[in-house]
Amino acid sequence: MGKTAVRRMTYADYVKIPADGRRHEIIDGAWFMTPAPDVAHQRVSRKLERLLDEHVTAKSLGEVFDAPIDVVLSDS
Repeated sequence: MGKTAVRRMTYADYVKIPADGRRHEIIDGAWFMTPAPDVAHQRVSRKLERLLDEHVTAKSLGEVFDAPIDVVLSDS
């Protein structure tokens, strides 16, 4: 029996996903949806972001952004 071709999703597909308050990601062409992080995760994330931002700003290394923000590593 023949192999079924699986279509890999792209960023163009990702931007068509309706905003529903959930976290959607395309990783290696596969679509993943995960729930929002819990409070403990958010506390750790906030502390880490503050530390990173202080370091990056002090050394003029660039910018630190809080999530969510689209990061496109490849068009395919």
